[in-house]
Amino acid sequence: MSRSRRSYWRVTALCAVGVVISAPLAVVVSNPALALGTGPCPATACVSIGSATVVEGDTGMRTLTFPVTLSLPATATVSMKYRLQNLSATGGATAGAGVDYLDKAAALQTLTFVPGATGLTGVSKLITVKVLSDTTVEPTETMRVTLSALTGPARLRKGLALGTIVDDDPGTGIRAGIGDAVVAEGDVGKTRNLVVPITLSSASTSAVALTYIVTPGTATFSSTAAGGGDFGAKLTGVVNFAVSGTGVTAVQRVLKLPVWADAALESDESLSITISASSLPAGVTIGRATGTGTIVDDDTVSTTVPVPNSMAVLGDSISRAYNACPAFGECPASVWSTGTDIGVDSHYTRLLALNPAISGNAHNDAVSGATMSNLNGQAAVAVGQNVDYVTIEMGGNDGCKNTEAQMTLAATYQAQFQQAMNTLTTGLPNAHILVASVPDIVQLWVVAKDVPAARSVWSLASICQTVTANPLSVAQADVDRRARVRQRVVDYNTALATVCAQFANCRFDQNLVFNSGFALSDVSSIDYFHPSYAGQTGLALLSYGAGWDW
Repeated sequence: MSRSRRSYWRVTALCAVGVVISAPLAVVVSNPALALGTGPCPATACVSIGSATVVEGDTGMRTLTFPVTLSLPATATVSMKYRLQNLSATGGATAGAGVDYLDKAAALQTLTFVPGATGLTGVSKLITVKVLSDTTVEPTETMRVTLSALTGPARLRKGLALGTIVDDDPGTGIRAGIGDAVVAEGDVGKTRNLVVPITLSSASTSAVALTYIVTPGTATFSSTAAGGGDFGAKLTGVVNFAVSGTGVTAVQRVLKLPVWADAALESDESLSITISASSLPAGVTIGRATGTGTIVDDDTVSTTVPVPNSMAVLGDSISRAYNACPAFGECPASVWSTGTDIGVDSHYTRLLALNPAISGNAHNDAVSGATMSNLNGQAAVAVGQNVDYVTIEMGGNDGCKNTEAQMTLAATYQAQFQQAMNTLTTGLPNAHILVASVPDIVQLWVVAKDVPAARSVWSLASICQTVTANPLSVAQADVDRRARVRQRVVDYNTALATVCAQFANCRFDQNLVFNSGFALSDVSSIDYFHPSYAGQTGLALLSYGAGWDW
């Protein structure tokens, strides 16, 4: 079977007939401004991507604009890959039924900053995504953009952005609406902008003039970069939709608000933009009247934590990259933590860029099919390797069983994790430990239950029957069963947080993984359960951001 390279990530489970399968994880960011990445970027540029929101409309196409920025100009070419991925929105190569946005490449694409005549690069480029309109009443939909495989004198800081398509149906006539924009602030430079989309639901045969008013919130205004504020441009003005030679207006204009860079450590800041009109042509009204601009701070205090010289990953088949290669089976080079494939942007390859001494000193101690009962044995192996850094992802197999009675009790799970942490911290008192939360495995059922092939594989291989049994049933007994499984995973994560908090050098991801969502495109087409290559990339991105600012 072919592998989907547009998947995201999974947690492990041991299924019947001797096949090791993993339950899903993924990356949905509920806060559009949130896009975790690495730590500080001393003497080099940080790369960040901002999120975007646009109102869908009835006819024509709208554009989501994602600003990719450098915190300061680079001295040589900086290149990266990016990928568009479905969440609740569906991408397609061409317009058609059920397609919400155009993803012509449907794979990794390249974005490059090239030095100009001054020998320095610019600090901002845009990724644009075409959004297809419709008149179907539906929920607000989302997609995401992820950056990876960074090369050149730069570091990836905020590598994930959320694209939100706001439904404006039902509606009559032509509705004007405004979207939202997010951009990373940067340290120096003047060309980063909040790119705010202002749209009409369909083209008008009469000119439309919309007044906008910018209201500073926590973000402050100054007319110039030297004024000490956070953003500039005019606080009020007019956006004109003029009638073109075709006899109708455009359906989208953009308002660009320049963002003033600084190196001060501060909270993310926001402002609001409201559109109105003293008069409008017949049949034109204001729909979504207020948008939000968010300026994400990309500064941080310098770390005193030394970059590790060695590392190990403990866990189950997710940390063996099961089904992350075209062929069925393990693919250690693509593991989120210790993988050597630069396209994954694993913890190891990121640390290697900072400390060449770690070269060849990344140990994969994970075992496909492992449960928390096996973690202490893996911990003892890591102690014997005398590593400086340990990553742990374990728990999917404890909840993914054939019956609820077989699930690991939360108290037992906690005691087993406590034992493993005692072994690690006693044997490696100076090692730093990152613990990833167990994903919300019930979401696997949510996104794949309507796919016949998924239901067939789940049944044939007895995959995670605590969740996937009777996949189309909405009987109360099945609803209650899934709720109990989800609560058990919540309890597992409470146990991880409780134990990790006892140790100064342990960091829990604060349920970042559990609170993440995933779409059908995140699920491997080999088994409808494991993460793909892209899934390992996503886990690397989020988990690294939850750790130390090396």
